[in-house]
Amino acid sequence: MRTIQKVMGMLALVTLFTVAHAQSNPKADKVIKASQDKFNALADVTADFSYTLTNPEMKKPVAKKGTVILKKNKYKVVFADEEMYCNGKYTWVLLKEDLAIMKNDFNAKEDLSPDRLYKTYKEGAKSDYNGEEAGAHKVTIFANNDDGDIWKTTLWINMESKLIDKAIMFGRNGSQYTYLMTNIRVNTGVTDAIFNLDEKKYLDQDWILTNQSEH
Repeated sequence: MRTIQKVMGMLALVTLFTVAHAQSNPKADKVIKASQDKFNALADVTADFSYTLTNPEMKKPVAKKGTVILKKNKYKVVFADEEMYCNGKYTWVLLKEDLAIMKNDFNAKEDLSPDRLYKTYKEGAKSDYNGEEAGAHKVTIFANNDDGDIWKTTLWINMESKLIDKAIMFGRNGSQYTYLMTNIRVNTGVTDAIFNLDEKKYLDQDWILTNQSEH
């Protein structure tokens, strides 16, 4: 569960952050704003990605590969062993080995989502420009408060596409979450139906549904 929750941090990376404060680096702000504007103009985004988690207390990194589909505040994340869906009203997490589904009401203030990350980083975040690397602008965004578990995020924003190629999120506990985006497809005509989970389909196959939604 924790793994796929952390992957939702990746949604922020694809959806991008808003930074506009005096302490920010003007060049970094310009690059990030152009990238955010580009993303906001897209109807949908689909990408393959690799995810690596390292932590001082772990003997070896955790590495996974998956696919993410984004459409405004809706998303779908797919790994070989687990999936996550959000249709803007509910979220579902599928744990394939356990044949289990966890359903919750979507909470825009608490759940990790594109919309929430906009709000998190636009209020007081500061940025820095770290130069050019492998055809990308390298920028770093710093969290403005101590509430979250991520204190900074470094992004590699492609100079040509203006979308994110790579990101590293740095946790306050020493963890690092690295995301490498590949095969990015945009405006492919993704429909809202893809973000809904057909519960009956799984219940008919003897999956267990834990429904914590309020409605």
